[in-house]
Amino acid sequence: MSQDDGISRRAILQHSALGAGAAALVAADAVGAGAMAQTSGQPISEYKTWAIEKKNQVATIRKLPARSGNEGESHSEIGEIFSNMRGDNSVRVVVLVGEGNGIFGVPGYAFSSGREGEQPGSGQQFGGASRMQQVLWNGQLGLVRAYEAMFALEKPIVAKVNGDAVGFHANLIFATDLIVAQEDAILGDHHLTGIKIPHAPNLMEQNTTPGDGGAACIPLHMTPTQAKETLMLGKTHTGKQLAEMGIINYAVPADQLDRVTDDIVQRLLQRSAYALAWSKRVINQHYIDNMNKVLTSAIAYELVDLFETAQNHGKTPATLT
Repeated sequence: MSQDDGISRRAILQHSALGAGAAALVAADAVGAGAMAQTSGQPISEYKTWAIEKKNQVATIRKLPARSGNEGESHSEIGEIFSNMRGDNSVRVVVLVGEGNGIFGVPGYAFSSGREGEQPGSGQQFGGASRMQQVLWNGQLGLVRAYEAMFALEKPIVAKVNGDAVGFHANLIFATDLIVAQEDAILGDHHLTGIKIPHAPNLMEQNTTPGDGGAACIPLHMTPTQAKETLMLGKTHTGKQLAEMGIINYAVPADQLDRVTDDIVQRLLQRSAYALAWSKRVINQHYIDNMNKVLTSAIAYELVDLFETAQNHGKTPATLT
């Protein structure tokens, strides 16, 4: 690409809907990958529920082990992380990976490890809000921002599914651009009906509308009848089954997960950052349209269900999420 071409691309992009994040990508593309800032590869740990490592133009976002009451923080923080990635000129590809040891992300996992009596949250106030309002703010608005940021990010996101994923975490996987999973990893949604998996024996049956992305994401990947069985009846799928159904890209044994994921990342880095940015934006339009139509109403219905359940059991919705 000539210098003039790079300048013209930047001028066009700076006046487009892509905004500063893509303009930064174009600038990096124009001057060459060698000019992009490199980091030491040490984790960045300013977040409570996710760790970030940046190395060789790749940002790896890893889910930290769950603890009681931090599910809303997980929703909120992942949205902030992906939003910040838009303007980070040192990153061209993002890898999303789970806790490991058979777990990508499972709600209730903290409660299955002997800490059932621990109270969720700290009760700290912000802006005059109650703890319940804080939980709902972090949880519901946090997940909206997470999906918006993932679909808007002008850089490909590769899901490296190194274990079981349920609910929000499974739906995050379906919001990425390319998916590689361990063939024995189990994915499912627990909102309407309880599901039983080895890493979450105490996973609560919520009997609520799938409001954390399942109703919006899963029907984009499955046929209507498959999506309804998954959401309404709690049908789970292994990585191998999802690959055979053509829903994810690859399902591999655990000892091949790193190699296959790394190969995809390196192939993406060989592409033009500018072309990838526009391609992802165009391809993701139907995702964005569907999110705008479905996600907010699904969250509202889930909150109605939670309030009804809370009223019947004399609890607050914050203790049920």
